[in-house]
Amino acid sequence: MTLYRKSQGCLSDRIAAVLSSIIALSMLGQSATAVGDAENYDDWEPDVRVSAEPATQKTVPLPGFKEFSAAVRNLSSPVGSATEKAEFYLNRAGKLMDYGLYQEAAKDLKTAAPLLPPGDHRAMVMLARCYFCLHDYSQTLWTAAKILAKNKNSPEGHALRALGHFDQPERALKECDRAISLSDDKAWFYVARARINQGNNQGWKESIEDCSKALSLDKDSLEARLFRARGYLEESKYDQALADLNFILSREPLYFEAYHVRAAVHKKLNRTQFANNDEYLYRTCRSRMKQIVKENQS
Repeated sequence: MTLYRKSQGCLSDRIAAVLSSIIALSMLGQSATAVGDAENYDDWEPDVRVSAEPATQKTVPLPGFKEFSAAVRNLSSPVGSATEKAEFYLNRAGKLMDYGLYQEAAKDLKTAAPLLPPGDHRAMVMLARCYFCLHDYSQTLWTAAKILAKNKNSPEGHALRALGHFDQPERALKECDRAISLSDDKAWFYVARARINQGNNQGWKESIEDCSKALSLDKDSLEARLFRARGYLEESKYDQALADLNFILSREPLYFEAYHVRAAVHKKLNRTQFANNDEYLYRTCRSRMKQIVKENQS
C-alpha cells in the first residue's frame, strides 16, 4: 500500500502548507490569521471560514485537488507484462484504500486478481478488506473461506473471517486473536481488532492499545492513527485525538475521514464553527476525489 511514495511525499509537502493554518487553529482554537496567496485559485471556496469571530474571518483554500488529479492521471496507464500490470493495480488500489476510496480500490483489485500467479492472494485479501469497509460482510467471509480452504492456518484468512463476523464481536475477536497468534507482526490485524471493538461500542481502551501496537509495527499507518483518534474521542481525550488527526492531515490533507472525526472532536469542545468547517472539508474532499478517480480510472 505504498504507491508512488516519492510523489506522495512531494504532494504532501506542497499541500500540507496550505492547510497549516487550519491544523493550527484546530489545535489551539485561536482566531485565524491572514492566509497567503494560493497557487491554485480554482481550489478556493469563499464560504469556508476558519474563525468563529466575524471580525477576523478569512477565506482559506481547500486542499490541492489539482495535484491529486495530476497524480491520478499519471498513474492511469499501466504498461508491461501481466505481472507488472498486476503490481500497478495493486499499488494504486493500496493508495486508494489509504484515502478511504474503497469502491474505487475494489475496481483495481478485480483487475489485478486474474493477472497474479496462482497462490498469490494479495488482491483477494485487499479486496475482502474493501468489502468489509463497504459493509459487505458476506463477501468478506466468502473470501476468507476461499483462503482458509487452501491453508487452514492462514493468518490473513483468520483476520478476514474476524472482519466478516463483525456483528458477532465475541466470535470475531477470537478470530483476530487467532490471526495475531499466527503472525503478530502485521499492523492491520491489530487495527482489525480495534475496529471490531469500536464498531460494537466496547473495548475503547483496548482499541487504543491495539492501534498503538499497529503504529509500532507501521509508523506510517494512517488508518491506525485514525482509529486511535476515534478511541481517544470516546475516552474524552480530546487533545490526544486532535494530535493524531492533525498529524494525519499534515501528511495527507485529502484524508477526508480525518476531517469527519475531527469535526466530532470540535463538537465535543463546543467549537461549532470549526466543526462545520471540517464537515464541509469532509464532504468536499470525498466527493471531488471520487469524481477525479472516476474520470481517470481505466
